[in-house]
This record gives sequence, structure tokens and C-alpha cells, in this order.
Amino acid sequence: MEHDLIARLGTLPELQAVRFLAGFWPMGHEPDVTTWLEKNHRAGTTILLPRVRHFKRSRIPGAERVEFARFEGRAELLQNRWGIGEPTGPAVPLPATGILLVPALAVSRAGTRLGHGFGYYDEIMDNHPGLLPICAVFGAQLSEDLPVEQHDRPVRVIITPEEVIRTDLDA
Repeated sequence: MEHDLIARLGTLPELQAVRFLAGFWPMGHEPDVTTWLEKNHRAGTTILLPRVRHFKRSRIPGAERVEFARFEGRAELLQNRWGIGEPTGPAVPLPATGILLVPALAVSRAGTRLGHGFGYYDEIMDNHPGLLPICAVFGAQLSEDLPVEQHDRPVRVIITPEEVIRTDLDA
């Protein structure tokens, strides 16, 4: 099933010629996109991964709680307090446009995403509206409806092993 998800991810038109991708290093229950990230890195795509600067549940006025750094290989990652691999290089600003691969515990067909409750990716989407947020999840993580809070930001494309769902945010 994971193989099908990664294969479908690789066929997404937006990702065919991408030269920049901001992503995430998965936790145990999230789809393992690591080999896909490594493959794209070897092909010349700039992969940026997050590094948590502030482990606070609420936003900090005037400060971003997450910064990004270049992925230079699995061996260069250090685990943070949650066991997530983070890059060790210098912080790199996110470009104005590109792809943002977003993790989720669950996602609705409308693009509502349930994360871990810290709002890091909602903050990133707020601060970088030119990035296309894409969420890759297993079919069991897809829901018809999820609760939405004021700070929640939807994803635009959802990929499961079975389908690609494009939300109607531009309609």
C-alpha cells in the first residue's frame, strides 16, 4: 500500500519538474516518504526539511516556530525530542513558490487537515501562501469531514494509494 502511495505521488504533474520541495521527515504512523525524498534529492531537487525552533503549542508573535534547512542525506539528520529527523545545516528561507509536502493524521476530501495540534504547518501555509500544500496519506486517513478551527489551513492536493483529490479552493 505504501508503495502505491509513493508511486502515485511520483506521477503528480506538479511534482514532475519541481526543482524545490519543502517536506517533512515522517514519524512512525505517517507514510514513509523518505526514499522518495532521497530519490528526488539525488536527481537534483532541492529538498528542505523543517527544524523546530520552538516546541510551543501556540504561535509566537513575530517569530516562526519552524525553520527549514537543506536535506543532504539521511546521515546528516539529528532526531529532535519527538524522534523526528531534522537537518543540521544552516537555515534556508522558503522560496515564494513551490511545493509544501504536509503531514497529517487525517485529512478530509475538502482539504481540512488534522495534525498533531501544534499548528506548525498551518503557520507555514499562512506565512508562505505561494507554496502548494500537498498531503500524502493512506486511504484509512481520508475522512469525509473533519472539524475546523480558525487557525486551520487546508491543503490543495491530497494523494492516497487509490486516488488524487484536488480540493475546490479555487472554485
